[in-house]
Amino acid sequence: MSTEQPKKSISIGIDFGTSKFAISYRDKTQQIRTVTFNDGSSITPAWLRFISDTPKSKMSFVVGEQAKYPKDQLKYDDTFYNIKRFLGKTFEELQDESESLGFEFKEEKDHAVVVVGSQQPKPNTFRPKEIAALFFKTLMNQIKMEVPDLVRPNMFVGVPVKMTAEAVQDLTEAAKLGGFETVDVVTEPIATVLYYLDANKESAAKNFIVIDIGAGTTDISCIQKNANGYYESVYSDGNNDLGGNNFDAIISEMITEKVREIDSYFYKIRPSDLVSERLNKRSRLNILKKVSEDTKIAFSTKSQVEIEFKNLLTENDMNNSVLLHELNIDDTFNLQRSVFTKKAQDLFDDIKDTIFGILKHATVQLKNFGKVILVGGGARIPGVKEAVTKAITRVNKNGNCKIETEDKMTTVSEGCAIHASNSLGTNVFNNIIQRSSYTVGLSVSGVFETVVPREVVLPVHFEKTYECEKGEKEIVLRFYKTEIELKKNVEYRTNCMGFKHLVDVKIPPGDSVKIEVDVDLIGNTAIKATLRNGQVLKGGMLVDTSSLDKELLALKRHIENTISFN
Repeated sequence: MSTEQPKKSISIGIDFGTSKFAISYRDKTQQIRTVTFNDGSSITPAWLRFISDTPKSKMSFVVGEQAKYPKDQLKYDDTFYNIKRFLGKTFEELQDESESLGFEFKEEKDHAVVVVGSQQPKPNTFRPKEIAALFFKTLMNQIKMEVPDLVRPNMFVGVPVKMTAEAVQDLTEAAKLGGFETVDVVTEPIATVLYYLDANKESAAKNFIVIDIGAGTTDISCIQKNANGYYESVYSDGNNDLGGNNFDAIISEMITEKVREIDSYFYKIRPSDLVSERLNKRSRLNILKKVSEDTKIAFSTKSQVEIEFKNLLTENDMNNSVLLHELNIDDTFNLQRSVFTKKAQDLFDDIKDTIFGILKHATVQLKNFGKVILVGGGARIPGVKEAVTKAITRVNKNGNCKIETEDKMTTVSEGCAIHASNSLGTNVFNNIIQRSSYTVGLSVSGVFETVVPREVVLPVHFEKTYECEKGEKEIVLRFYKTEIELKKNVEYRTNCMGFKHLVDVKIPPGDSVKIEVDVDLIGNTAIKATLRNGQVLKGGMLVDTSSLDKELLALKRHIENTISFN
């Protein structure tokens, strides 16, 4: 008789951040544990570097500290960061960001890809979600070291409140490619509240405003406990282009100003640059990003930071006798926190105005929300908490809101693990209710119809078949996302604020179309239209999932054919 022990199925939570990762789980004693990475830390940088010994050999890769701080300190070629920001985006959407990054994008088969090994005769290309998959694979391997007999984990990953449907799909597919069979998402503010309640089981707090300032986004959510004892997000909004990266950019510019005094083209990529020069400048930009992030963190405790010029140089720079003759690599310069704070004033104002604007338009009574939780790496930046305090004071003039900063960097991953678990803490409930903050509707030849009403519990699925008789003109189904209710036979100004056109579906004469509308847990909308013959119409927001498995299989083979996992 076999004595083999059954493998464990545990609940896992992942904070897949723009600048760092964390992974937590609930152990057999029902305690939340956070995985320790190889360097002894509970978080690891969201950096990845490819390594290739020969042009014909498979590449290997390193993640986290090894990628951001390599042993060969001067090598920063084929190094990637901020991958989360690129999920779900088109090549056109990424064009504006390419000049400030240490890696290149190109378009390939209607998809944006990053170029790896540009110095090789035949460079490799990867879609952003393939890079993300390597991060997830690393996280899976890391947790297996602590839970060797892990099998089929129930995994939740935190996402920003305004993450697009395309980005969420890329994220979940990346997790599956990385080895997680079951993948669900929960908004990062909800995960924060779950962590807070589990860590403060005696807390009487019922209603929260969560302000999450991460590396790439700023999220604001109003979360309350309803009459049935469930916690639900009653209002959420955010800014997908405001976070720690913006502060990194200011420090990068401060460093660039100093370097420009010596070499005005040190970082600037010019059309006249040779391929080798362009690639070397990309590596310099990678180093600049690393130094800027580290300086930002140092400013939370230091009034000035010393920068050594030699720490901005690449391996090629150190072998360039002409460059070394022009500059003194032992030179240093200081960056002052007071100067940084002054230059960042516009960002502090943006944070303040974003929070005030969102809460001012919140469809809830703010006087009922007595606790404000400030979370995220951006909350540690000098000046940020003051901006948040001013915004809260301005919008809630009775002054009864207490702002509590949550400094623990694994808040989201632990909250996700709690959400994934069946046995939650004293003040945490199995069901987290999230409701739609908008209406999804359509007009059928000018007659309005509501498909998904406001305040409906998410996720929600709607389906209906529409027919067009022979001899009639084609029928146009025009889908909208709006903050108001749509009623039949009422004319609406569809160009007004809060009224967004999603997509049109045309029904040919003598045919019918089955419409399926899905709104997920964080409010992303996907629309699928299938003709009578089974053909799935494409375009706009329409989602065709029929080839999903084939596509993932193709990406899996591509990764396995180009990367060694030894």
